[in-house]
Amino acid sequence: LCSIVCGIFRGAIQNLVRGEFEKVLKGFLEDNLNEVLDSLLQNLDISTLAAQFSIPKIDNSGSVTLGFGTALDSGSITSQRALLGLGTRFSLVSAAPHNRPTQGAIHRVAPNPTSPLDPPINTGAGNTVGVSFYEGAVNQILHNLWMGGFFNLALDLGDGGAANPSVTIDAYLPPVAHISNEGGQERLRLMMGGIDAEVRIPPLIDEPPLRVMFGGVATAAASLDGDALRVSDLSLNYESDLYISFEDAVSEAGRLAVRDLLGDILVTLLESAVNDGLPAIPIPSFELPDVLADYGLPAEGHLRIFSPSLVLQGNHFRLSGGFGVE
Repeated sequence: LCSIVCGIFRGAIQNLVRGEFEKVLKGFLEDNLNEVLDSLLQNLDISTLAAQFSIPKIDNSGSVTLGFGTALDSGSITSQRALLGLGTRFSLVSAAPHNRPTQGAIHRVAPNPTSPLDPPINTGAGNTVGVSFYEGAVNQILHNLWMGGFFNLALDLGDGGAANPSVTIDAYLPPVAHISNEGGQERLRLMMGGIDAEVRIPPLIDEPPLRVMFGGVATAAASLDGDALRVSDLSLNYESDLYISFEDAVSEAGRLAVRDLLGDILVTLLESAVNDGLPAIPIPSFELPDVLADYGLPAEGHLRIFSPSLVLQGNHFRLSGGFGVE
């Protein structure tokens, strides 16, 4: 009988202690962790991202001004991680030089374009946080640059004299960026076509200027320079990836000269559009709330991503790194 009574009493005490412990733990989390997370997310700092920025045209005829808007538009927390969605939108601020019909910036539609960008979970040392940047944002920039006349140019390739080559360009279609696998490696493809050009290359092609339509497909590697995305190693095969349609007969020497000239211009245009057109990638930082000073973290410090590395994966630019306090 004593054993039975002690057993019942012991069970009641264990359940009581367990219940009281859960209450205390829940109260601690609600009173402390809730305040910390609220303060941390409210201090998400994206103010360093420019609201407007200008991209100079390569013929020095002016610049195209784009607007850049951001908003914290989604969030979820699971037992494995916290996932925050930072919405971005690029818009044309400067006046559009043409009013050609367009369906807007191109973007992929499969498998689910409405799902949030989802950096993979990486529990490896030093890679506890990730940021994804969608290729569609690059296309949004390229489309707005096209609307703003960035690809409408009058180039005098010399000192302005009559014997210098000159090219006038009018792009009927915007460029398109696409992440694809090239020989087992993810690279950024930059495609542009429908470009009307008038070319003078004295003495091979003089008056009247030669009129051609051209376009091409270039590939490039992507890297991170500070917090800015940069393309490098841009490759355009002038023989197989550059397409030129001649309206008039021209000599072989003239054809080669036009090919080399237009290929150089297309490479310069695409590099400038991406490298100058992309603002700093929105890598968020968090101002630490004062309540965290009780845990040994510096008051008014910032929690940010350190040593991010960039890879191309699927249709995203993915950065991974570790959180640190500065």
